[in-house]
Amino acid sequence: KNHKMHNPPTRPAPTMTIQETIESSEQTNYPGHPQSIKDNITEKPPLVKLEALVTALTERIALLEDKQDDTVRNGPLREQSVRFANEVGVNDGFRGSMMGNNKIPEIQQGVESRLKDDGLSERLELIERRIDDFEDIKSDSDGDDEKYKLPESTFSLFITHHPLSVPFAFAVFTTALSTCCLGLTLAESVSTGTQGNVLGIPGGVSNAVRTAQFFGAIVGVLMEDEIPQGLQLIANGLAHELILNGQKRVHYRVISSSFLRLIVGYLFLSSLFINVAQNSDVISIFYDVLALEFVENIDDTAYALAKKGFFGKSLLIATNQRYTLESPEEMSATVVKSGPRRRGSILRDPESLRRNASFVGLMASNNRPNRISRFIYFLNAAIVLCGLAYITAKQKHGAYRCNTITVTFNEDIWEHAITKVGDGKEVSEKLLIYSYFSGIYKESASYGGYPMYVEQNKNDGKPFKNTVGAEIKYCHEISSWVFMHPLITTSTKGEEENECSWLMRSQETLDYDFINVASESSFDVWTGEITQGSTLIVTCNECS
Repeated sequence: KNHKMHNPPTRPAPTMTIQETIESSEQTNYPGHPQSIKDNITEKPPLVKLEALVTALTERIALLEDKQDDTVRNGPLREQSVRFANEVGVNDGFRGSMMGNNKIPEIQQGVESRLKDDGLSERLELIERRIDDFEDIKSDSDGDDEKYKLPESTFSLFITHHPLSVPFAFAVFTTALSTCCLGLTLAESVSTGTQGNVLGIPGGVSNAVRTAQFFGAIVGVLMEDEIPQGLQLIANGLAHELILNGQKRVHYRVISSSFLRLIVGYLFLSSLFINVAQNSDVISIFYDVLALEFVENIDDTAYALAKKGFFGKSLLIATNQRYTLESPEEMSATVVKSGPRRRGSILRDPESLRRNASFVGLMASNNRPNRISRFIYFLNAAIVLCGLAYITAKQKHGAYRCNTITVTFNEDIWEHAITKVGDGKEVSEKLLIYSYFSGIYKESASYGGYPMYVEQNKNDGKPFKNTVGAEIKYCHEISSWVFMHPLITTSTKGEEENECSWLMRSQETLDYDFINVASESSFDVWTGEITQGSTLIVTCNECS
């Protein structure tokens, strides 16, 4: 079309049509490329320059919009285009073209109306710069989805830096510190055991404690992040040859540093399992879980401090740089997918996610390394929980406590002990010497979830045939271990009986192990009144 020029004598006539300019601009990499815009409008009349630039920019924005999903197209990109159109002061026709309407006549009207503006070239350059920014931001956004970012942990410094560098040495120090702390915790936990009970498992625990043990184990497994992170990196490394920031091959570094993660993670799980199983207090269980998690995360804490500059400039730079892992397949796939038909990233496209999830280190893909890694992760949780279930079953069967004990009483005397005669309806007073009950006691039943020991024959250590033996059991009414005899009562008619008819009672405790209670607690003795300060000597008759 012919356009009326304001100063015909001084402005040369157009030498190229709009279509010729567009065809010329398409000879570059893609429509609207900045270099193609500059090349095709150089040494051309102003109107043709502007027509070529507008057309190329319009095609370029349309290309960007084709790459955006519905959310982006209706949101930031459209709003930015409108704002830029307002900045350059173009009319609605030009703006409609920028929004992808491709209304050429309206573009021409916008061109003619803006030729009068002395600052038109500067405004057009502003559009070009802003669209360059659009493309850079979008490229970064899509690239972030399709690249695996290294975790913010000192273990990542093993991958990104030379072995003789300061960041690498810092990673060695934090890893050694975490490993030593967890190792000391594990060694101390195992040292409390005996030959027959290597892990030092208590003889029994209450239902509340047992429930807390399972919950504590589940919480600990979920909070532990070194094993899943290491398994993910190993799976990604086995499935792809990894390149750091598209330049340096770090395949073997990724796998070796991941094995260090696994060492720390399994030390944590081992310490977690033993400490949870050893505890007989609800609060202590969760305290131990949190303490172990803190020790394991020393590397993350140290990395965060280094990122803030607490450990010097070199570590500040190392921890604030951006590192991503790519594979050759991913890089080639990115080139193929960068054409006009591509819509969204692999994390927004379900079909691409199904095919390419392993490119970004996701465990959702079904290649063999990922399946093995997921199996190992859930196997760890199953082992911890099944181990606790096994310990629970063994505890109920008395596997972690002594079943036969020898008890030695003090020379305490109750001169007017009330004993039952015959069928128990009649009573008589007799002299009761407590040391007479010294001898062998054997666990024969469970009383309220706690073991109950019954007196055995002093001659052969077997149960009495005709004699009723004394009993040692736990009394829930007073939360204490008690010594009692079924034929001895502590009250006469009209008087209140002692709880559980105790003749001796320990201090209040929840311990299932009577040997521990006897060694740590004094006993109250009934001699017609309460006498305090008596002791018992209890030893185990079984080999340790």
